[in-house]
Amino acid sequence: MDGQGSGAGQVWKRYALALGLIFLAVTGAHFVSVHAVALKEDYARVINFSGRQRMLSQRILYLASAPQEPGKSGAKLADTIDLFERSHRALRGRGDYSEALPAKHDQPYRADDLDERVRLFIGAARRVVSAAQGERDRAVDELTRVGDDRFLEDLDDAVARYEAEAAQVVERVQTISKLTYAVTLLLLLAEAVFIFLPTYRLVATAFAREKSKSDRLAASERAARHALKSAQIARETAERAQERAEEATLAKSRFLATISHEVRTPLDGMIGMLDLLREHEADPERRRQLHAAFGSAEALLRLLDEVLDYARLAAGKVELDETPFSPGALVAEVAPLFGVAASRKGLTIGSQATADLPERVCGDADRVRQVLFNLVANVVECAEAGHIGVSATVLSEPRGDGTPLYRLSVTNSGIGTAESDIERVFARFEQADGSTIGGDGGTGLGLAICEKLVTLMGGTMSVVSERGRETTFHVDLPLLLGEGADRYGSASAGQTEDRSSRPLRVLAAEDHPVNQQVLRAVLEGAGHAVTIVGDGAAALTAVQKEEFDIVLMDLSMPTMDGIAAVRAIRDLPTPARDLPVLAITAHASPEHERLCLDAGMSGYLTKPLRPALLHAEMARLTSADEFELCWREAG
Repeated sequence: MDGQGSGAGQVWKRYALALGLIFLAVTGAHFVSVHAVALKEDYARVINFSGRQRMLSQRILYLASAPQEPGKSGAKLADTIDLFERSHRALRGRGDYSEALPAKHDQPYRADDLDERVRLFIGAARRVVSAAQGERDRAVDELTRVGDDRFLEDLDDAVARYEAEAAQVVERVQTISKLTYAVTLLLLLAEAVFIFLPTYRLVATAFAREKSKSDRLAASERAARHALKSAQIARETAERAQERAEEATLAKSRFLATISHEVRTPLDGMIGMLDLLREHEADPERRRQLHAAFGSAEALLRLLDEVLDYARLAAGKVELDETPFSPGALVAEVAPLFGVAASRKGLTIGSQATADLPERVCGDADRVRQVLFNLVANVVECAEAGHIGVSATVLSEPRGDGTPLYRLSVTNSGIGTAESDIERVFARFEQADGSTIGGDGGTGLGLAICEKLVTLMGGTMSVVSERGRETTFHVDLPLLLGEGADRYGSASAGQTEDRSSRPLRVLAAEDHPVNQQVLRAVLEGAGHAVTIVGDGAAALTAVQKEEFDIVLMDLSMPTMDGIAAVRAIRDLPTPARDLPVLAITAHASPEHERLCLDAGMSGYLTKPLRPALLHAEMARLTSADEFELCWREAG
């Protein structure tokens, strides 16, 4: 780069010098030419004026000697004298009109007292014009004496002198022009030798150097094009592989969604019926058998949920939904939900929330709940004895950005896990004992799903355990303080029970016969009046004919599905349009939940139904304040 810059600088300096010299030569030649033309014009006028003086002097003598014509000859003579005098003044450079000549041309008129004799001649001529009739002849004689042959010869001599001076000027101008031409030629020759030729060599050297560099660049470009073509082929191959992978992932997602829906629909009826039978069975042996069947059905449901959740997480389709919720209320739900399962294995379970826990925080309540319940379910399933403790507290040290950290802990005072097995606890398809899928341990996906969800929420998950001692799972989540209504409600259990026990007029749209029976039994068992229809069109007709407190709406139904039905209900006049509509569906995905809420649903539950969760959600939606909020958000 330095060499190129130096060479370019040298070329620029030389060309600047050459252009400057050419400019000076051209400018000098121009001024010489202009000066020569001006001199020629000046001398041409001088010669013209001096020659005219000779002619005018003779005309004055002629008019003065000629017989007088009244009113005419005198005027002509006077005009001629005036012109002669003006021309004389012009030749002396003292003219007061446009024909005045430079004073330098008066030299011939100074020689031999010509200027004085011209003035005498003009004076004598004017006396002829002004002389009276008797004195005219004497004035003419005086004029003839002043304008004698010597005077005329002097005028001719002035013209000759002017012509000689003009010839000398022309000769000098020609000499200067020749010198200018010669200097210009020498200048151009010097520029060619000392400027243009070295510059040409410099440019030729630079061009050769650039050509060599260009050849190297061309070779590099060919190599780069070859590499680019290879990379493009590799990229196209990778893109095709990615497209096939995406198509396979999409097909897998569709397949899993279809399987989920088709399995959940009969599973809803199976779990519901088994739950009803075991509640009303008095024979201990049959109750034990029903409990076993119910547990197997729930294990199948958990397996299905784990596979779907892991597939969604692996595909990156899990999105977080930030809502306010009560961490204390979330922990308090654990004991009632898992108490029966724990007691069947001889376990005790309890929950505790520290006093410094805020009433509401903001986060994805559903995912936090899923993580906590998966951990508890895993401990209940794996533990053989001891106590299960669930707690929530605020960590003293916030995250680096100042966000408070909340710790959810699940502890089992059972046999514990060896330190060497802890790293494998979160591996998919594995359990702490090293076994893979099979046995009583399920898919081995539960804890792997928990870890992925916690990471997605920006938290960390850890386990502290020792063989023969207790095992504790810690989940540390960054959660901001929440405002507004709690997703799960912060009301006391007594308030929830009071609201859920209020008899309601319920319309249920469900096309599956077994699920219809389960819904009727669960709802009528809670004291509600139930009307069941088999599709969305029948539900739309029913809400226009009768008054209901709430509508339970399945999605996939013949004639009219649940989405179309709820949109039609929201277009009805009040009070039908204001009914709370709770979606109850086997489509267990965030996309379907969003679809339901966007269509105007007030809430969303997935099959199989949990009676306690169903009653709580119905109580929440039929509360005036809660429904007004939900309908405002949905609408």
